[in-house]
Amino acid sequence: MVKWGVIGTGSISTAFCDSIKYSKQGKLTAVASRSSKNLKKFTDKYQVNTFDSYDALLDDSSIDAVYIGTPHNSHYELSLKTLRSGKHLLCEKPMTMNSTEAMILLNEARVNNLFFMEAFMYRCHPLTHKMLEIVKQEFSDQEVLIESSFGFTADVTEDHRLKNPTLGGGSILDIGCYPLSMARLIAGNLMGKSFSDPISISASGNLSSENIDLNAKAEIRFNSKIKAIIKSAINEEYENSLRIKLNNKEVFIKEPWHCGQFQGQKAEIKVIEN
Repeated sequence: MVKWGVIGTGSISTAFCDSIKYSKQGKLTAVASRSSKNLKKFTDKYQVNTFDSYDALLDDSSIDAVYIGTPHNSHYELSLKTLRSGKHLLCEKPMTMNSTEAMILLNEARVNNLFFMEAFMYRCHPLTHKMLEIVKQEFSDQEVLIESSFGFTADVTEDHRLKNPTLGGGSILDIGCYPLSMARLIAGNLMGKSFSDPISISASGNLSSENIDLNAKAEIRFNSKIKAIIKSAINEEYENSLRIKLNNKEVFIKEPWHCGQFQGQKAEIKVIEN
């Protein structure tokens, strides 16, 4: 049984704590937050140990693995501390604010022989596994176009984390990482790998007055046969879907990022013959 410690007491950490009770391999053991008010809520709801400092949780030898659900700009420092404490790590996306920080963390995990994963729930869902199976069977060795989007209108103040550059604001770090990771997953699957790196990227977008990306679009080439067009936005509503296209066939998933049922909609795989 994996004993979990959770750093952060926001909405995403709450979702994690609510879900872990359904796991047969994991148990919520402790929560850390700098907010005494939030800690009180978590203590009352989950009946677990609480810490008013992150370091105190990391010093607890009874904890096997840590979930980090704090704002984007804190992920690198907390992840590095977690790995150096000898604990396995599940960090909410984005893993870090830049690639240099990500490579440092990956190296730290390898050196210490620790599990380290960016928390994309959809990657672990049976719906995604089934989609990959269909795509592998039907689309291998053919010219494929992957179209993926995630966008919504964020009605928030300028100091909100979505629009604050210091807190890692912008559509790419918050939700653009979803269609990008999906495209790399599908391309890798078609190439017989766990994921694929692009060989070329062409991108554009619109910046706010604070220089955070309000929306972004990228055309990505993985090889001569596999191309992806991905979009993200925090100032515009998108279809929020995945389309994998051949000339005469298409695999379509509405709301692939949420899987299951979400806001009255049910994610399902549709194979469309043109």
